[in-house]
Amino acid sequence: EMMYAMSLETNHRASEALEAIERARAILEKPVEAGSRSEDLEPGLADVYGALALVLDESGRRDEALAAYRRACDLSEALVRSKPEDPMIGHELARTLGNMGISLHDGGRPAEALVAYDRAREVLKVIGKANPTLIRIPAASAWIDTIAAGALVTLGRDGEALEALGRARAAREILIKANPAV
Repeated sequence: EMMYAMSLETNHRASEALEAIERARAILEKPVEAGSRSEDLEPGLADVYGALALVLDESGRRDEALAAYRRACDLSEALVRSKPEDPMIGHELARTLGNMGISLHDGGRPAEALVAYDRAREVLKVIGKANPTLIRIPAASAWIDTIAAGALVTLGRDGEALEALGRARAAREILIKANPAV
């Protein structure tokens, strides 16, 4: 369902994508509603809420999108606490926080966006220390710092924006050294 939903969303068929996401959510929510906290289902449920948030956001339904982003983050935060050694869960949390920050910034709430970006940076820092060779971390860090710079500029904090862009550039240098074709 989720692959189908994201394909629909990519092809600008938001209402159909929402239907597919809701079907996936209904399937994954049943065990959670029944009290089962299956670790196998929770990551999928967090992904469903993240996808739901993206489609809602792109459909102009920002308040609903932000609620879905928060639900995705809550589920991912619980997973990070239960599986701190799994870098992919933390990476997904950071990505969702970044997307939520973009939505907040675009909605005229750059200070709240910075809170999301700061949390994403914290998560990535922990993952990076535990997994120093995982190349996804510098890529995600560069993205977070780049989008955070935009919120900082909006808030008139140009010096901090330059620092964030400097961190993003340093992260990109790590990527280039790891893969010169980048």
